[in-house]
Amino acid sequence: MMKILITNTVSLNGGDFAILEGILRLLRMNFGQDTEFIIYDNQPEIARKYYPDLKFRKLIYKNYWQKKSL
Repeated sequence: MMKILITNTVSLNGGDFAILEGILRLLRMNFGQDTEFIIYDNQPEIARKYYPDLKFRKLIYKNYWQKKSL
């Protein structure tokens, strides 16, 4: 099974999600329907509520800046 990371998305923006959905479809066509996606979003907790079939995680740079500001 192929795993693909998608970073720097704003899934709660309708236009951005439409682009993301198109990307997911194209990647599944090329790598197979069982391809797993991990999507790094700026608000993963909320995005999970709207799109429960997708795996969301907090943007990497947000983790970095939160630790650095402590």
